[in-house]
Amino acid sequence: MIPAIATKMAMATGLVCLELYKALWGQYVERYRNTYANLALPLFSMAETAFSH
Repeated sequence: MIPAIATKMAMATGLVCLELYKALWGQYVERYRNTYANLALPLFSMAETAFSH
C-alpha cells in the first residue's frame, strides 16, 4: 500500500509543478491542463480547462 501512495503522490506533485512553472513563466490560461490519473487501470488523461472567453 505504501508504494502505491508514494507513486501517486510523486506523480501528482510532478504535474502540479509543471502547471506552476507555466503560471510563473506567464503562459496563457488556455495552455493549462486538467489531469486525471488512475494507477489501477492504468489510465492517464489530460484535458483542456473549461474557461469561457
